[in-house]
Formats: sequence, structure tokens, C-alpha cells
Amino acid sequence: MNTFLEKTYQFNEIGETPIGDSYENLLAAFNLIQEEFKEVSEALEGYEVVSKTDCEDTKNKRKAELVKEILDLQVVSNGLLYRLGLNRQQVEVSMDLVAESNLSKFCDSEEDAEKSVEKLDEEGRYSEIDYKEAGEKFVVFGKTEEGGYKILKGKDVWKAEGFILDLIEKGGTNGSNTN
Repeated sequence: MNTFLEKTYQFNEIGETPIGDSYENLLAAFNLIQEEFKEVSEALEGYEVVSKTDCEDTKNKRKAELVKEILDLQVVSNGLLYRLGLNRQQVEVSMDLVAESNLSKFCDSEEDAEKSVEKLDEEGRYSEIDYKEAGEKFVVFGKTEEGGYKILKGKDVWKAEGFILDLIEKGGTNGSNTN
């Protein structure tokens, strides 16, 4: 069991966070996410200043602040899942599905990586698309419009949404978050 998730659900239960999938309720949660995202951004800006210094004590304090803000962002993101009426088990299984889906981005062979690069080149969404070997897998990456690099989807990636839909439909989201 994910104790962080358990405690964030407990926080929402004690705080009587409303459960319901109305747009207004979900927008309220989304607004909290935006607020926390802003705090992550501010903490990152604070870290940027000290990251260029040799003062490890100050860097570590800023790093701790950044970690705290990132985890607060996770708390309010879990709050949105809570408001949707998903129980803890549904969220944990969904988290695992999304993680597995992300792992499926990596290619098992160089041939698959080359085919993925070809396909992604044709799409034209990213530039400087290439791949590299990483252990037993091949990682396809490309440059984003913003100039950073991103891990891209290999040819055999699978999407978690269909599995999550099955989980919701079979498990129900009747407003009981206690499971």
C-alpha cells in the first residue's frame, strides 16, 4: 500500500473535501494544482540562484524547499483523484498502469528504435530525433520546441487510458474512497 497516497486521502477525508465529478468541483481542485505548481516554480527559481554557488548548506535548504513543494503538488493532484471518487486501490492500480505505459516507450531492439525514429521524423513534432542504448533497452529522444530533450514513444508504446477506463467501469466510482 502506498502510504503517501493513504495519508493524502486521509487528509481529504478529514478536511471533508467534496467528492463528485461536477466540473465546478474538479475545477476547484485544478485551481489548487495551479497554485501549487506556481509554488514549485518559485522554489525552482530560488534554487537556480543558489545552484551556481559553492554553498552546499544553502543549496540543500533550497533543494528541501523544492522537494516539499513538488510533494505538495502531488498532494493536491491526489485530491483531484479523490474528488473524482476513485478509491485508493483504483488510484494505485492506475499509477502502476501509467508507470508501465511510460516504460513501454523504450524499445527492445535497435531495429525498433530505428523504426521509431523514422516514424517520429515523419510526424515532424520534434527535431534532432535519435536513440541511444541504455542497458537492455533503447531510448528514443528528441528536441522539443522549447529546446529541451524529451524521451519519445517507441513504436510499441501502449496507452494506459483503456485499462484505467475498465478499472473505473468495473470498480465503480460511487463516491466511496475507503477501499
